[in-house]
Amino acid sequence: MRLFGSDKIVKYMEKMGLEEGQELEHPLLNRSIGQAQKRVEQHNFQIRKRTLEYDDVMNKQREVIYGFRNEIIHAPMCATASWTSWKRSSSRRSSN
Repeated sequence: MRLFGSDKIVKYMEKMGLEEGQELEHPLLNRSIGQAQKRVEQHNFQIRKRTLEYDDVMNKQREVIYGFRNEIIHAPMCATASWTSWKRSSSRRSSN
């Protein structure tokens, strides 16, 4: 409540002598508690969303790296395949 509630609520809680973790039961506080809970849930949702986006980027990078690795491993001549892959990836970087 102290993190996501308004300053007015925090001052009210201090005046009433309410301690951290104490159960809040008062009709005037119900709406403020609901709004604070909504903010907490929105904050947590944004964190999960960013984590999922980061995971998607990592997965795409992993697919590219493993694709190169498999290409090299399964090539008849590893040196030729690695040189070809290196040239192809460097030409992509220089064209972007």
